[in-house]
Amino acid sequence: MSNTHLEPVSPLHACSDEKELVGNFILKSRSPEPFPLRPFASPSPALFPALPSPPPPASPLRRQRHMTTMAPPAPAAELPSKADAQQQQQQADDDDDLEEEEDEILAEEDDDEIDEEEEDDEDDLEDDLEDDDDEGDVQPADVRPWTSLKSMPVATQTALVGTLKRLQAQKRTELTALIVGKNGVGKSSVVNTIFGDRIVNTPVSTIEPDATRQYSRVASDFTLSIINSPGLLQGDGVSDRAMTEISKCANGKPIDVVLYVERLDTYRTDDNDRAVLCALNETFGPSVWARTLCVLTHGAASSLPISDGSEGAANGNGSAAADGAAYARYVSSKVAQVEACLRKATGNASASFATSAVVECSARCRKNANNEGVLPDGTAFLPRIVDLMADVALKGKGPMVHAHGARRRGKKGKLWQKLLIPFICYGQYWLFKLYSKHLFEADSCKGDRYTLFSSTDQEKKSSERDDKEARERVSARAREDDERARRALEAKSSDSASAPSANAMEALAAKKKKALEESANNASTSSPPASTPAPEQPAATSTTLASAPVATSPPTAAAK
Repeated sequence: MSNTHLEPVSPLHACSDEKELVGNFILKSRSPEPFPLRPFASPSPALFPALPSPPPPASPLRRQRHMTTMAPPAPAAELPSKADAQQQQQQADDDDDLEEEEDEILAEEDDDEIDEEEEDDEDDLEDDLEDDDDEGDVQPADVRPWTSLKSMPVATQTALVGTLKRLQAQKRTELTALIVGKNGVGKSSVVNTIFGDRIVNTPVSTIEPDATRQYSRVASDFTLSIINSPGLLQGDGVSDRAMTEISKCANGKPIDVVLYVERLDTYRTDDNDRAVLCALNETFGPSVWARTLCVLTHGAASSLPISDGSEGAANGNGSAAADGAAYARYVSSKVAQVEACLRKATGNASASFATSAVVECSARCRKNANNEGVLPDGTAFLPRIVDLMADVALKGKGPMVHAHGARRRGKKGKLWQKLLIPFICYGQYWLFKLYSKHLFEADSCKGDRYTLFSSTDQEKKSSERDDKEARERVSARAREDDERARRALEAKSSDSASAPSANAMEALAAKKKKALEESANNASTSSPPASTPAPEQPAATSTTLASAPVATSPPTAAAK
């Protein structure tokens, strides 16, 4: 039996005998070889030359025009005449013009289609934004019987039922809690822990926040409702979309308690915490903190910086249980840290939470003898947090009813207070220039941020500072002198410019006077002597009278 081997060849686009190949491989019988899996050589280009790529398909209009206008080929024996050649050339030119026109029409149609698509996209985006503003994507409430209550430990069931009966004794048939906080602090896990069932998905990443939704469970004719909200952070600031969703979902609903969730294993607060607290204060008002329960998650984390060891027993994770007193001190310090951040965010020195609670949402937490989840100090956290929620609800005069859109802002400043701002800034400027600047310079001569200077260096720095101040005073005095000299030069130049004008006026007046005298003399010379009075002689000085002889004119005929 002969062995067959597969040898790859390049695909054939066309053959002379018009046979089609089924695949890219052919079967070829060969004699057996010691290495049948050797690589095969590529086929020779001479046997399979590269075929030219087919031209692109023509447009329907262009194909139809070519079918209708294409002339049949001329016979080989007959040569076209000159007129036929001109006609063919004219036809070719017309075809080119038609092709260009078709290209322009197609390009314009494409542009119009693109513009229409962009307009449609913009309209869709506006419609989506309007729908978000109008409806807010508020999910319907999930109301079900609290069936998971029966699967809890007996001690937990007894404590929870007792809390519900205590609320019913105060004529309460429903308790509604709003849970808020940053991203990734465990809000959904707290909801699942309270209800004892996985009713909210807890994604690992909260890049896209979940929708705000209310979950209600009914047990013993009492309804416990929790409004779960998405994380309030987006990037480096507060998410306006999340705040709007929370405000719309809580619109018109009576809220008995607010659960502000924070992690216990975080060791500091930052600007994001202050921004979140400030946004909540602006949305729900300053009175919301009197009915807010601070919930600290990850209460049994192994990374908590508390003393462990010799006093306690080992917990379920295998590490030593923390001392109860040290754990309580650490929890108190964390609550004080969050409340200090709250005071900075709200600007109210007396702002604080109603109370605080610690939970551990992990299923691997330590259990007590009753199979209840407990904290490192031995406290069963689930009955305690529900009991604290009931205390906060009963402590208030009534539930808080939130109205969407009615954000509470700070009080507007009065007009006279705003008018004081320029004067305060002006006073700060002169205070720095006259006092603070010299104080800072004198302090810089004593040392830097690392160490104090020696006495020699301090004297050197002081002398350099004094020299600098002296040079500044000299330069300031020189500038003042230059300014005074410039003003004096300007005044002198203005005076010298005005003096020639006065002299010109006097010269003009003298010229007019001389012209009048000459005209008078000319008039007296041209008139007859009898009627012409003798011209007045100017008064001569004493020197002229003494030196010049007196001349007498002979009497005229009229005088005789």
